[in-house]
Amino acid sequence: MKVGDLVELSAAGKKIQCNSTFVGLIGIITQHHRAYSNPYQIHWVGKGKFRGVWFKRRELKHVKSRRAK
Repeated sequence: MKVGDLVELSAAGKKIQCNSTFVGLIGIITQHHRAYSNPYQIHWVGKGKFRGVWFKRRELKHVKSRRAK
C-alpha cells in the first residue's frame, strides 16, 4: 500500500470495536511511516470528518472497483 491508495476496513478491521465508526466508509492513505506500530494514516470520506487516523496494514484493504452493468 502506498500514499494515495483508496482503502476500506478489512474483515479484521471491522471486528475491532473502536473501528465501528469507519465501517462502510472509503478512505485515502495520506501518510505512511514504517517505524510506527500503526503505520498508515487515513483520511476517511463520508459521514463526519475523520482526518489523521492511524491503522495497521491488517485492518485495511484496497477498494475494489465497482463496474456498472
